[in-house]
Amino acid sequence: MIVLDLLRKRIPSIPVLFLETGYHFAQTYEYRDRITKEWKLNLVNVVPQRTMQQQESELGILYVTNRAMLPAAQVEPLMQALEPYAIWFTGLRREQSPTRKNLKKAEQHRLPSARTC
Repeated sequence: MIVLDLLRKRIPSIPVLFLETGYHFAQTYEYRDRITKEWKLNLVNVVPQRTMQQQESELGILYVTNRAMLPAAQVEPLMQALEPYAIWFTGLRREQSPTRKNLKKAEQHRLPSARTC
């Protein structure tokens, strides 16, 4: 939120991507909506191609049946949403998981289109 606050003060219309997984707590949506209104954010809800119900019907509840597929189901819509942008800021924290422990302050990421941002 600190990074977002700094960015929005310099670039008020900066797009803010919200990855809609269908599994957020009600409090997460309430907080998103309150901050969007108070800060007048340019919120972009990123939704997967399949609805949560379609995904569960086809693949099961991934966090229960196949945790290995969960990151791909969440990352794919985000990678598509990032295509128009040359740079992006995120709130990933190193202590969140073993796969994030070596994150650098700035990194280049290759999108599925092979473009880097």
